[in-house]
Amino acid sequence: MNTTLFQLSWSAACALACIGTSGAAEPPAPPNKVPALTVELPKILQEDEQRVLGEIARKIEGTLSGKASSEKTRDPDGRLGIYIDCPNPFLTPPGTPGMDVRKTWVLLAIFAAVTSTEGSPVVVDYIGLTDPEGANGKRWFYELDMKAAAGVQKEVFSGALTMEQGYEKIIASWRRVTRA
Repeated sequence: MNTTLFQLSWSAACALACIGTSGAAEPPAPPNKVPALTVELPKILQEDEQRVLGEIARKIEGTLSGKASSEKTRDPDGRLGIYIDCPNPFLTPPGTPGMDVRKTWVLLAIFAAVTSTEGSPVVVDYIGLTDPEGANGKRWFYELDMKAAAGVQKEVFSGALTMEQGYEKIIASWRRVTRA
């Protein structure tokens, strides 16, 4: 057991305080130790990481209509994401007119992100997709793990999945994230 100088000093002070008192006085209890407060700040990306993510975003934007971006920090789990904003609402209920166009856009956005990150020195962990509704106010997006996205792309490109099956697999794999 490690005894610190503070603990020894406290014990000595308590013993001295008890000398000369009548009866079996107990030494006062040591003060409660307050645990150190640890706050983890987001890790700000290095300049070269920001540059590479900017290049990836420009490649994605050159492939489809939509704005692509990244944040200058890692998320709370230490991961990096690339975000793609669709200029038109795409997250609508099934059966909505134009749904096929929206499905196609989601697939193209995913495939553009996967292709644009291949061979990158910076590992992108996920893709965030949103539309005008999610880009305004309290920001929300659908997050898809990059490995899952790459798997769907490989299966669609090889013919193992149809585009419709690829879309269904994507929406089954993503999760909605809301950020202030």
